[in-house]
Amino acid sequence: MANKEETIKVLQMIVTELSANSFQHRIQSKIFGAQGFSKLQEKYAEHATEELDF
Repeated sequence: MANKEETIKVLQMIVTELSANSFQHRIQSKIFGAQGFSKLQEKYAEHATEELDF
């Protein structure tokens, strides 16, 4: 049972980190867009989507 709980904790940590990274990339995408860097904006937005899809 302890091994199962440890596995759940690790998986929750991974999902939390991916969500946080995705959110940071989404924010950075908006910042790049506001600064006029449209290619970087698209790249970071796509990367954020990929992280959530994972």
